[in-house]
Amino acid sequence: MQLTVMALEDQGICAYVPSPDFNQRTPFYGASQFTDDGEHDEYRCPQDQVLRRRTAKYTEGTVAYQVAAAT
Repeated sequence: MQLTVMALEDQGICAYVPSPDFNQRTPFYGASQFTDDGEHDEYRCPQDQVLRRRTAKYTEGTVAYQVAAAT
C-alpha cells in the first residue's frame, strides 16, 4: 500500500522528503550548473556542450532542451 504525503499528514504524521541536491547526490549536473544563452535560445552544460530547444509545451509553461545522445 502506498501512502501519499497528504495521506500521511492527514494521519498526523509529518512527512519529510529532502529535495535532491544534484551537485552532491548524483553524477548528473544540477540546473544551477547550466548557463542560459537567451540570444540563441540554448543552454550550455559545464562541459561546454550546447543544449538546443527540443520541444515546448506552452500550456504547461515548459521548454525542453537536449544535447545529442552521443554527447
